This record gives sequence, C-alpha cells and structure tokens, in this order.
Amino acid sequence: RGDTRRLAAKAIQYLRAAGRDASAKYANREAADYLNAALTIAEQDFSETSHELVTELARVRQRLGDYSGALALWERALAAATNANDLARVASIQRSIGLAHYWSGAFEEALSHYEAALDAARRAGDRPLEARVLIPKASCLQAIGRSDEARQAVVRCLELATELNDDALLARVHRALLLLYVWTGPAAKAQEHGQRAIAIAEASG
Repeated sequence: RGDTRRLAAKAIQYLRAAGRDASAKYANREAADYLNAALTIAEQDFSETSHELVTELARVRQRLGDYSGALALWERALAAATNANDLARVASIQRSIGLAHYWSGAFEEALSHYEAALDAARRAGDRPLEARVLIPKASCLQAIGRSDEARQAVVRCLELATELNDDALLARVHRALLLLYVWTGPAAKAQEHGQRAIAIAEASG
C-alpha cells in the first residue's frame, strides 16, 4: 500500500526502521531490501529524504560485498553533499568510497579518495573525522608496500587521538600500529601496541 500517496511517508518511515533494525543485526540482505523499497518510494515524492536513504543503502551494499552497487550510491550521495557544501559529509562519503575501492583491491583509487576525505575533513575542522580517515589510509599504504608513509599516517592519528582523549579511537590506533609492526617488525613493538589496545578497550568497556 506504499504506492498510495497519502501513505507514502508512513511507508518510508516503517521500511527505513525495518532496514535499520535488520542492519543492526547484520541481516544485510533484508536490510538492503527494506531500504531499497523505502528509497524507491522516497524518490517519487520525497526527494529531501532520499539522500540519507542513499547513504544507508550504500553502507549495507558495501557490507554485502556489492562494491559496484555501493559505489554508484556513494557517488549520488557525494554529489548531494558537494552541492550542499557540507564538508564533513563530503569527507565521510569520500572515506566510504575509499573503503569500497580498498576492499575491491583498487588501492590507488582508494588512496585518492582518502586524500580527498582528509582535505575535506581538515577544511571542515573535523579532527575526529580526520583521524578516522588516517587509519584506513595507513592500511592501504601498508598493502602496497609504502610502510614508512603508513607509519607516518598512524603516528599522526595517534597524536590526534591523544589530543582528543578518545579511548575508542586510541584503541583503534594502537590496533593499527599492531598490524603495521606485525608486517614490518620488530615483533616486540607489535606486542606492545596490541597490549595497549586491549588495555584501553577493556578500560573503556
């Protein structure tokens, strides 16, 4: 009955809620079905709500490994954020696009989007978001053998996390350093950062 215009807004509300609930339980296929149905209705008469739905659906498509489908949706979301001059949103979407390229093995494309994300985050003055971009950027650099640059990215992220006093972020940074030293050595450094990541995670719950 969602095709009935007077019921469309309510149909979007319930389909979106069902999609979010399914996504929270990692029932990603069901989440994609619900969110896609909500987006289809929203695009008919409610274009102002469709951008958020596009982002939510893109995230689920990415979880499913449908990187081409996710990228098409992310590009739509990026265009909307750029038109709105919403730098923080641009940075977040560019980060997500970078992740989609990274997981599909397109490392150079991923790096270009991480750089765009960092630029937007810095212009927005959003240091937590800048840190969230640096971690996957470091992983990408490590994957293509640029270990020194990867280390620089993680060290910068550690500085930001320390300044922000963000335990969750600090734990992620120490985890990133663990992975870095696992591949580059020395092993003692990997163990040190692994222990610190665990300690911070346990202390913060």
